[in-house]
Amino acid sequence: MRSSPNLPPLLSLRAFLAVARLLSFRNAADELLISQSTVSHHIRQLEAMLGSPLFARHARSISLTPEGKRYLVEINAAFRTITDATAELRAEAGRETLRVTALPSFCSMWLMSRLASFSDAHPGIDIELDPTLEIVSFARDEADLGVRFGIGPWNGVDARLLHVEKIAPIAHSGRTLPLTDLSDEQLLMSRKEQEWQSWAESRGIDIAGAKRMPLNDYNVVIQAAIDGGGVAIGRKLLVETLVREGRLTWLAEPETVDVGLGYWLVSAEGRPFTRAMSLFAEWLTVAFAETGF
Repeated sequence: MRSSPNLPPLLSLRAFLAVARLLSFRNAADELLISQSTVSHHIRQLEAMLGSPLFARHARSISLTPEGKRYLVEINAAFRTITDATAELRAEAGRETLRVTALPSFCSMWLMSRLASFSDAHPGIDIELDPTLEIVSFARDEADLGVRFGIGPWNGVDARLLHVEKIAPIAHSGRTLPLTDLSDEQLLMSRKEQEWQSWAESRGIDIAGAKRMPLNDYNVVIQAAIDGGGVAIGRKLLVETLVREGRLTWLAEPETVDVGLGYWLVSAEGRPFTRAMSLFAEWLTVAFAETGF
């Protein structure tokens, strides 16, 4: 069957949606697991087919053109129709898909080792897991549920606190360090200084003069600590197994820093839970409770 001259390639549409959401060719390429040049090719191909530019290229950024904004609304609606039709037929066949988003570190260091138990208990529900550092838009229906780490709640989503995290400085095994003075230490940080600042303030310790190494992903933070690259803030839920294995050591007793720092279950504001969402939320609540700390 010959393709319609008015129907763009699906890969080009996926690239367009990713670039439009992230406003970055590089980040879109990372998300789609393809090269940046391939993403650029898809966008050029789509723009050539439409006869209109979809993005305005600036020196260090991009933005949607008026045509791009109109096209985005229609393509989002079309993908929503496809998603709904697919979900409806799958439900009739006794299967449901649940889209869950969470930080890569939470997925790799805690969730993945437990997820099989949910699938065993609910074989009719397929989990579509999206480990990402980006803030997923529930308003644009990019996920059904999410697990966010931070100080919530947040505007525009319904959020329920699942687990309050305990934190403390952590370093490679065998390391000892007086925590009254961190001025000569390299502090490993994941994006923001929130955890270090909260812990230091709770202990009355000044970290203003300490060297900092900002790292994008908590997985990288912890690997750097294991390799002796500095001192990190350990999240007990995620690193306790590494401590037990002797790969990391606590430099202070992990404690709750009462600023609301923890793991939150988030969903679209005001959206009723489906059966699959309710079952996953219940399972997740029990799984957190079974950690024992």
